Amino acid sequence: MRELSAAPAALVAAAALVAVAPQTTPGWPSFRGPGASGIADGADLPLDWNVEEATNVLWKTPIAGVGHSSPVIWGDRVFITTAVSSAAEPLFVHGQTDTSASANDGSVHSWRVVCLDLATGAVRWERTLAERPPRAD
Repeated sequence: MRELSAAPAALVAAAALVAVAPQTTPGWPSFRGPGASGIADGADLPLDWNVEEATNVLWKTPIAGVGHSSPVIWGDRVFITTAVSSAAEPLFVHGQTDTSASANDGSVHSWRVVCLDLATGAVRWERTLAERPPRAD
């Protein structure tokens, strides 16, 4: 298993997803898009992209913490959720695991939503929704 720092993992995910997000109306309102179909009718999406070389990547924005949710695109805004650990050195283990030990961090987390500008990736605002340890059940 490969261990990743939480911030770079969230950054790469956000950059890759935003680069291929469809520009349809009214937006990409939930996981897998309109109707949860995973289909972006009429979108001219790239067949490949490379974050390191900025190939077919519109922008990159660092996002603190670890987010495992799908971005929501509405109008000219992108909404991303994240959980920021208060642990001194939080780690996230990428890949399949048999136990919850891969995310063994019971510290207080700041559960946040971040709003980004669709065209530039600039942070428009960030709100903390809760501050508490993750639930293990």
